[in-house]
Amino acid sequence: FPSHDRFSVPYAFVGGGLIRSTLKLGSLGSSSANLLGWNLGAGLEFFPSFLDNLGSSVELGYGAMSVGALGLSINSITYGVGVHYYFK
Repeated sequence: FPSHDRFSVPYAFVGGGLIRSTLKLGSLGSSSANLLGWNLGAGLEFFPSFLDNLGSSVELGYGAMSVGALGLSINSITYGVGVHYYFK
């Protein structure tokens, strides 16, 4: 739950995942692949003093996914904003 004694709180995030993809090629059969990915970043969550149960956040991150079968790597910069309601 948010603490209203501070206006903003910094945070960091790290993630990883596995994507299983299958492409159906009709009479030619199908092709499947496992794709590994990861991301990391940081953000700030804000708690305006005039709103009891609401907060908002902004974040910036970097992510990458390797497509091993093709020898490719996909990189991205991500950003996000959010509004959060906190139940007491």
